[in-house]
Amino acid sequence: MKQATDTLYAMAVLNFPDEVLLEKVASDLCECVPNNDRSAVVGSVLTSVGLMRYKHTELLDVLSDWVTVNIDTCRTQDLCSLLQTLAMLNYRPSNESQLFDVLVKHLTVAAVPNPVAWLDVVWSLVVLDRATAQHVTSVLSPEFLAKLTIGRGGNDQEKQDISFASKLKLLNINAAAQLKLEKYSDGECVLDAKCNPIPVVQKAQANQPNNQKRTRIGIVAWDYHDLCRGVHNEPNGMAALGAQLLEKKGYKVMAIPHTDFNPRDKLVRRVQYLEQQLKNLVKDR
Repeated sequence: MKQATDTLYAMAVLNFPDEVLLEKVASDLCECVPNNDRSAVVGSVLTSVGLMRYKHTELLDVLSDWVTVNIDTCRTQDLCSLLQTLAMLNYRPSNESQLFDVLVKHLTVAAVPNPVAWLDVVWSLVVLDRATAQHVTSVLSPEFLAKLTIGRGGNDQEKQDISFASKLKLLNINAAAQLKLEKYSDGECVLDAKCNPIPVVQKAQANQPNNQKRTRIGIVAWDYHDLCRGVHNEPNGMAALGAQLLEKKGYKVMAIPHTDFNPRDKLVRRVQYLEQQLKNLVKDR
């Protein structure tokens, strides 16, 4: 178990994701993890797998089962690692109902006092469709945003801005709150031409296009870093969430993975590929 864990860690640190070796180590861990009694070891495996974006479904199921059974002995940081890895790999384990029931109870604002870590938790729950309105509200409040600003001194001018990664996750969460959560509400006011308020429902109905034959298409390009390893053309959590949000906005998503679209191909072949993808989307509407 220790050798396999150390090997995974070394591969993650060195950015050496050899898939043949990964498969061998993952298979060995599937046999060893059930007999393990240390939460830190499981946390290390989860962190390494997440960093390398290696989606080995059997190993993820075994790790999820272990955490569910040993939830009371797990460290909070290891629970966070599990949640973030599942989100990054866009994977829902076979025991997801039972797992998320116990995870949500243990991962609270009080249990995760670090604001950046809590933002990661909420973002992961959003990706996995497990976030509630309370989760979203907790990170979109002005008070929480102030906590994300790291102070370097006593003056407000000496405070650092929110990191780019945190900004991106906040934008993801805000978009998901508006498009995916039915019970989440934010400030919105709709007025007619005479400045009289009208119900928001009427506005939504008014925005529906008159021509129902139209198809709105959102094109997303998935490069090497947008896809998981160990599987073929499966997006990671960030890329998958982006596609889901486009669908919620009424778009048909045309995903173009880098493995299927070669910039070195002849122009005619590339155009034919894109044209065929567009025809398939319109045909399936």
